[in-house]
Amino acid sequence: YLTDYLIYMKKELGNTEITAQRNMSTIKIYVTAAYRKGYIEENPFQEFHIKRIKSDVDYLTEEELMQFVQLYYQRTLPEKLQLTLAFFLFMCFTSMHITDARMFCIEQVNNDVLTYYRVKNRNCKPEPIKIPMPVPAEKLLEEREEGRLFRNVQCDQVVNRQLKAIAKELGINKKISAKTGRHTFATIYLRKTKDLSSLQKLLGHSNIRETMIYAHVMDESKREGMQCFNSFTL
Repeated sequence: YLTDYLIYMKKELGNTEITAQRNMSTIKIYVTAAYRKGYIEENPFQEFHIKRIKSDVDYLTEEELMQFVQLYYQRTLPEKLQLTLAFFLFMCFTSMHITDARMFCIEQVNNDVLTYYRVKNRNCKPEPIKIPMPVPAEKLLEEREEGRLFRNVQCDQVVNRQLKAIAKELGINKKISAKTGRHTFATIYLRKTKDLSSLQKLLGHSNIRETMIYAHVMDESKREGMQCFNSFTL
């Protein structure tokens, strides 16, 4: 059954290999819990292998992010695209996932600190995530005085299509999606601070291994740091 369902997700639902394997991982969590509590006699996942597939991390450079910011302040886009752009920038500056950003309310910010609970981790990690608000994110709050900041944002698929259109207009040839905002935040933050532990807390990762997908930034920093020895010519 598990094998058939995996094939169904990829062939009938059109899920990518990464999405299908992640869905199987989620199912495994609940099936394993049911097995341990005695609701089922056998755990089918004991003989079912879930592939761990490393996904590419698409992110904006600081220069590319500045292009998005400048386009936002030009206010030349149609209203729906302008809203999507503001939504995307908010994720770039707060690290929020698209689902959490949709639910964000102005009242969640107190003393310049944004506090929220990740929808994804509401059962396994109920601790709040606290984000010190950077100035650009605070500027976006001026769009509304109370309640949800982004009330009319369209579905995820439409948002992703709109972001690709915006990137194309800016001449940025990358696979831009809503996830790019969170990846952009993590990459720039880590490049500036070199603080993987703090980044883990800001992203709400329960395991440091999740945060390690941004280790490429640390590798870049190592290479840059080693250049300080280049002046010692032998």
